[in-house]
Amino acid sequence: MDKNSSFQKFYSRLMWEGIAKAALCGLVAGFAANFVAALITWFFTVKGLWISIVVGVVVAAGSGVLFYFKKFRPTSEQIARRVDRLGLEERMITMQEFRNDESYIAFRQREDAKQKMNTVSDKQIKFRLSTASIVLATVFCVCGVSMSTVTALSDSGKIRNGGEIIGDIISPPQYFEVSYVVENDEGGLIEGEADQLVLEGETSETVVAVADDGWVFIGWNDGGKDPSREDEDIREDLVFVAYFERVEESDDPGEDPDAPDEPSDEPADPSEEKPGNPGDPNNNGNGASGNYEANDQIIDGNTNYKDVYQGYYDQAMEMLKNGESIPPALRAIIESYFGIML
Repeated sequence: MDKNSSFQKFYSRLMWEGIAKAALCGLVAGFAANFVAALITWFFTVKGLWISIVVGVVVAAGSGVLFYFKKFRPTSEQIARRVDRLGLEERMITMQEFRNDESYIAFRQREDAKQKMNTVSDKQIKFRLSTASIVLATVFCVCGVSMSTVTALSDSGKIRNGGEIIGDIISPPQYFEVSYVVENDEGGLIEGEADQLVLEGETSETVVAVADDGWVFIGWNDGGKDPSREDEDIREDLVFVAYFERVEESDDPGEDPDAPDEPSDEPADPSEEKPGNPGDPNNNGNGASGNYEANDQIIDGNTNYKDVYQGYYDQAMEMLKNGESIPPALRAIIESYFGIML
């Protein structure tokens, strides 16, 4: 528009209106580009938050400038039409159309139009922004910001990316049942989650086989000896059975009828010795004049009972080393031995 034209005083007001309209259109285009860029980077597992933001800003700025100069920059014809909407007696658009006509009628029309236009203030022309463009810009703004937020959460690992989600839809993840049970439900229990659903290839949660009083854990059906276990790389339904064994009282040599009697540290009562002639060399009795032999620590005339108790003690230490509890019967044997020694 010619800066010296009659519409100059209206130009500034309509210029700002054009800038606002161009900015709205630029925001629509920018947020749309931001949404698309964020969606693509999220889907293809690319850390693209800043990429989507830069794309949105560049598109918004570039398209806003194009919209202004190609569509919304005010021209003399556009200003004339806006002034005519004020309801003046002379039409400004006619004056503009006949601006190069040198006829008397055209000249008079232009002069009359200028006089009428001088009575109009530029503030009488109201800003006009399309409601549809405002709504559209708001919608695309929400979409762009939301998609950028999703991309940021995906980049930080807080949510899964689009490729993984689509992959799960096409090929859903598979879960397997892993169960830990006690044989015949006696002798102990399973501490932890006995029945688990484990994602394919993942590891089950830790469980522990705990023996009841009078029982000991002896192993799992797959040969495992550790009462605590977790199983890796699960790819099928599995059942693991814990075996427990009762600790029988007969396991105590002191109470086993077939076991030798426990030796005594007390010497034999001389009154119970068989009488005999101390002077008789053929006398096998243990008379008062006989010699006393310290054989009270010998079992069956050959085995030192200290060695027997030492074996039980070593067995108890091995069980503690393996994390097992000492059976009450075995504990009683060891305690009785140390009681004798005190």
